[in-house]
Order: sequence, then C-alpha cells, then structure tokens
Amino acid sequence: MKKKQVKIDECFVVKEDVEKKGRFKILEKKNLYESLGISLETLKKKKLTTIVVIGSGGKTTTIDTLAREFLALGKKVVITTTTHMYIPKQNGVLYYEPNENEKEALESKDSFYYNNQICYDKETFLKKVDDTLKRDCIVVVGSMKKEMLKESALPKISAIEKTLLTILQEQADILLVEADGSKGFPLKFPNEQEPVWLETMDVIVQCIGLQALYQPVHKVCHRYKLACEHCQIKETDRVTKEMLVCILQEGYMKKQPIKQRSHTSYNIFLTNRKGAMMSKKMAIEIGCFLKENILCDNLAMVQISKEETNQYV
Repeated sequence: MKKKQVKIDECFVVKEDVEKKGRFKILEKKNLYESLGISLETLKKKKLTTIVVIGSGGKTTTIDTLAREFLALGKKVVITTTTHMYIPKQNGVLYYEPNENEKEALESKDSFYYNNQICYDKETFLKKVDDTLKRDCIVVVGSMKKEMLKESALPKISAIEKTLLTILQEQADILLVEADGSKGFPLKFPNEQEPVWLETMDVIVQCIGLQALYQPVHKVCHRYKLACEHCQIKETDRVTKEMLVCILQEGYMKKQPIKQRSHTSYNIFLTNRKGAMMSKKMAIEIGCFLKENILCDNLAMVQISKEETNQYV
C-alpha cells in the first residue's frame, strides 16, 4: 500500500490592507516559513522554534516542506508526533522503545523497516539523536506500537515521552510536531482530548483541505457528529465558507492554547490541490472571508501537487 506524496508549489498569504480599510491584499511567498511570520532575522536571533501542526488536509506535507526549507538554512530539525504519523521512507526513524519485551515482535516486522533504528534506553536514544543531527541535520523520532504495524495499513510512528520532547527542544533548532489526526479527511472537528499539545509552542499551524467545500459534511469531516452538534447543522448539509467559520470557532478556537495565546502565533493553512474543482481565485476569496471572520495571526493558501519522491528531505 503506497501513500501518495505531494509537494507545495505556491503559497499566497492574506494580509489586511492598511491603506484600504476593510480590504485585503494577497502576497505570494517564496518560502512557507515566511507565511508563518518567521523571518530570517528571527531564525538567526532565536535558537529554538517549536512548530505544532494540527487540523486536517495537509499536515504531513506542511511538515515536509518546512523541514526542507529549514534544512536549506542550515538548521537542525527534529520531526516527531504527539499522536501518530506515517513513517517517512527516505530518512527512516529513530525509535525510543523502553519495553525490551516488545523487541522480538517489533523487529520481526520486515515490511516495517526502511532505515530505522530502535533504542531501548534513554541515554542511547538521546546520543543517537545528537549524532544524527550533527551528521544529517535532521532526525525523525517516535515510538513503536504494535497496533500501528497492521499488515493491511501503512505503518505509523507514535508519540514518545513528553519529558523527552523537552530535551529534544534543546537539541534542535527547529522542532516540527504533528499533534493531531484526521483519518485522511480534509476537515475536522476536534474532541475534548484533541489536539495533543506541548507545554511550550512557538507556532501553531492549522491545516484545512479546501476540497471539503461544497461536499456533504459527513463525507469530508472527521468527527462530523460533533460538528453537527456544535454548529446546529445536518450531516447531509454541504460545507460552506460560513460553516467552515463555525467549525473553527466552535472547535479549535475554543482550545486554550489558541484562545488564550500570548507568545504563540496561530496560523491557518488552506490547502488546494492543483487540478481540483476549486480555482485559485475561489480559494483566495474563501481565504479572505476566513481572515475577516477568524482571529488568526496569519492565513495562507497553499497550492499542492503530486510528487513521487518522499518529502522528508
């Protein structure tokens, strides 16, 4: 079973036009990190930037792209998850699995292995992280759960101990974290336990797939029953831009790290697949509508297309 790889081709940022009150202007950004308000000057002055990616419809692609951009700047990058994420093939994964009783079962999964290593004690794990960062400037870390190694599914990595994440924040320049799951749907309404946050976060990126627009909500929204309950809609109703605003306001924007943020920026990425029914012009119009109705620091539309190579570097 092969997971389709995609890449980000274009990024357009919706900005308020200070000269024309109530209007917006669209800026094309060469780099994705710029759309998050991260400047080269910031990256030079500050050693650490922890970026947490949540939502649906483009999380892995966003992490992939940001990783490549930061690597091009000579930054040391650690990629991980607080939930589950697909295993990258090219770089492999450095695993921390303290339960050696699982060793035989885990290491027998031949199809699971690409370029992976398993560490059964914390000291070895942290040393290998440090060595890998010095050699390659990037490392993907996680834990292995047997339930994530089903024969019928693409293997995934799981979260490591949060105490280790704090140490990893000190070892890396950039920590990229996938902190949410959406079962492959382009839209999501989170439950009470989601996303799985870190204690320290500099940037939050919420991804939304624009292919959800104008489709019945039950077909494109993960946990659509919660969306129906909180937004007073029917599961057969089609997703509109107004419904999208309601789902954001009643779902993610009521989460404490977003609602009461002070030193953390909250950003929305609308992903639009090239060749999809929605044109770039329509995507920009929806982006402007969301920017007008949602209190976020930055809002960008990213055009994505298929690519055969793996995106982790």
